[in-house]
Amino acid sequence: MPGLLVSNRPLERYLVAIAAVGVAFSLRLGLSGSLGAGLPYITFYPAVMLTATLSGLGPGLAATAASSLLAWVWILPPTGGLFPVSRPDAVGLVMFSGMGVFMNVVAAVYHQARGRRASVENDLTQDALRAAEQQLRLAQDAAKMGSWDLNLKTGEIVASDRSKDLFGLAPDAFVTYDRFLGTVHPEDRDRIDRAVKDALASRADYDVEMRVPLPDGTVRWVCSKGRGIYDAGGSPLRMAGMVLDITACKRAEEALRDADRRKNEFLGVLSHELRNPLTPIRNSIYVLDRVPADSPHAASAKETIQRQTEHLARIVDDLLDVTRISRGRVELRRKRIDLRDVVLRSGEDHRALFEQGQVELRHDLPASTVWIDADGTRISQVLGNLLQNAARFTPASGVVTVKVAVRDGAAELRVRDTGVGMRAEELEHMFEPFAQADQGLARTQGGLGLGLALSKGLVELHGGTLQACSDGPGRGSEFCMLLPLAPGPVVGEVAPRTAGSAGGRLVLIIDDDFDTGQSLKIALELNGQRVRTACDGKTGIATARDLRPDVVLCDIGLPDIDGYEVARMLRADEALNSTRLIALSGYARPEDKKRAKEAGFDAHIPKPPELDELTEMLGRP
Repeated sequence: MPGLLVSNRPLERYLVAIAAVGVAFSLRLGLSGSLGAGLPYITFYPAVMLTATLSGLGPGLAATAASSLLAWVWILPPTGGLFPVSRPDAVGLVMFSGMGVFMNVVAAVYHQARGRRASVENDLTQDALRAAEQQLRLAQDAAKMGSWDLNLKTGEIVASDRSKDLFGLAPDAFVTYDRFLGTVHPEDRDRIDRAVKDALASRADYDVEMRVPLPDGTVRWVCSKGRGIYDAGGSPLRMAGMVLDITACKRAEEALRDADRRKNEFLGVLSHELRNPLTPIRNSIYVLDRVPADSPHAASAKETIQRQTEHLARIVDDLLDVTRISRGRVELRRKRIDLRDVVLRSGEDHRALFEQGQVELRHDLPASTVWIDADGTRISQVLGNLLQNAARFTPASGVVTVKVAVRDGAAELRVRDTGVGMRAEELEHMFEPFAQADQGLARTQGGLGLGLALSKGLVELHGGTLQACSDGPGRGSEFCMLLPLAPGPVVGEVAPRTAGSAGGRLVLIIDDDFDTGQSLKIALELNGQRVRTACDGKTGIATARDLRPDVVLCDIGLPDIDGYEVARMLRADEALNSTRLIALSGYARPEDKKRAKEAGFDAHIPKPPELDELTEMLGRP
């Protein structure tokens, strides 16, 4: 019954009995008179009770027997007869002995009850402790945390299984401080050791991040926090704390830093790409102001302006397309097309680019048709990006091959070049937006680095895949596009109609930008249209009611009332029921087109408009 008796050692417990009886005997001998004669056992009762309580049943019975013997020999008066004590004294001695035995039994029962209670309480405490430890382990495992306790005198570390696992150690591994440091990245060891010593010296919390190399070559980031435990004199005894796997956080931080870096570099490249076309445009305008309109210099200046404005439009379109694809807002105009025709047309469109770079463009096409259900404009855009990319990064006398085949129920298109090739890390980020911005060669070649990201998104919208591969720097690159096959066209299917003549329609242009309105007016008049202009919404409505034009081209962002309100007011006028309303605006999102239709517009064309498309639209009945 540990914890209830004066001692767990039998000798010490019997010494208590001897001492108690000895003190009781001494006190009894000191009593005199009638008190001593009438109460022979007065000092022995407390001795027996004390011994039974403190030392247990055995010493208690021994104390009872010793007290009875001493009382018989030294305390009770002898009779001088055959029986050594008188009958009353004998009865008293027997009663004392019986009472002593009774007290010992009561004390033993008490000790036993106390022992059972202590055992139950101990079991409950152990169960609660085990439950708490299990909850702690579950919480640590869920949080990917582990605990550790460093003995500063021995250098031994008592660590949880999770802690050992974070440092690449087996669950049964014996861990010391030196072995722990050995698991840390060599560049971090001195820093970690200094952090431990500084925390103990300043009685501050220990808080560090460290790298742990793993057998597979990767690196795990671990955060460790701890606090010192000191003795009464302030000397450090132990340090205990927790460890946490922060690898995912570190990767997220690195991704954010990389995205921020790419954004900053992209903004710089975007500024450069937007400014580049402005220089030849400004120079060409200068030339046009100073030479006759029919001179060769004027013709060259006009070609330059046309070429550079198309380049600016492509930059803006690429930016908008990437945004639309990321939000799933690109609308595909699918129809059955022969992939071979797309390849041949794209090759002709980019022939001048290859001739300029002295790069040979080859085609490897099957004899039979390769039908796909796709948006021909978008697939041409993808192939154009791949061809431009190949032409840029292939040196003079190089070769670019475009191959089409049918493989495993899919149309396969491969663009292979003999150019500069790519490293593995470049392939990993090849299809990320703006990835081109951080390549030195790409800067010299121009471009925003959006083409491949845009191409991959467009191919995936068609249910296909686009992948890149390279054998390494200087060994060329290959892009492979897979698209689902489609059945051939039905016999008798009508081909799409081409743009017809616009005739001599009366067109009203409502636009607050004078240059936009005037340049569009001149372009339409060159195609035989009769054109009038208005610079705001209210003037446009009044002009429309007066002229009753065949077509109204209306900007959305007007200074007084917006284009939507203009459309609603024109649609409310019965005299203008036959007038076609076309929204012409830089607001070109799908929701903008939907809103334009709801306001009463018959069509929506984003700025800058393709004049051929606009001419076709004006020519429709």
